[in-house]
Amino acid sequence: MIQADTVFEDDTLILSKTAYGGPPTGRSLLSFTGVGHEMNGIDVQRPEFFRAGSGYDFVYFIIDRKRTWGNALDFDRISDLIRQDGPDQTYHALGNSLGGFLALLAPSVLAVPVTQSVAFVPQFSMHPDIVPWEDRYVKYQKHITDWPIPSLDGRFVDTCHYSIITSGLGNDVKHADLFPQLSNISVFKLRRFAHNVARDLKRRGMLDECVSLGLSGRLTENWAADAMQKPVLS
Repeated sequence: MIQADTVFEDDTLILSKTAYGGPPTGRSLLSFTGVGHEMNGIDVQRPEFFRAGSGYDFVYFIIDRKRTWGNALDFDRISDLIRQDGPDQTYHALGNSLGGFLALLAPSVLAVPVTQSVAFVPQFSMHPDIVPWEDRYVKYQKHITDWPIPSLDGRFVDTCHYSIITSGLGNDVKHADLFPQLSNISVFKLRRFAHNVARDLKRRGMLDECVSLGLSGRLTENWAADAMQKPVLS
């Protein structure tokens, strides 16, 4: 079983790392964790997307412990930590929901070159003045008192390609409609899926392919249409 070793941990951040040991590629993956799951009354966040890292030199798993959508994270510190393994690496970013927001944010706040970003059902903002209709994460949102990153407005950089895979229901669509229409942003709305898009793609045997295509900038509308027709595997 693949293990991730903790590189840094404090009240706001857990950063862990794993190396796959294959031929050098010059690329590393940044995997951002979502809000996690509640188990026996305790919120649990764990590294996500282990399987996505097999084609990279290193995979860094980044956890926003206070679920602040990046507002409490020290991105300079994160940059310094991940640069220790090689100043010439290029990076790809990946995440789901809160992690998807951070994956989209990463190219604009990290002092390393992030050239591909894949986000499943990301939020555009969590600020109550910008998305007053967002009611799913109030237990976390109400504890954010400082908002240096109120939204992803103005946070998309020309040197990165962004693939956003979202659902066709509820607040996910409202967030998706707020993303700017730029040539380097591709938004795929899986209209038959709810918020658990990554889980539902996995149940159809399509998650690994989706992540691979997204991280190489080759995800297409035809692929998304096929995904909506694919039956759940028994």
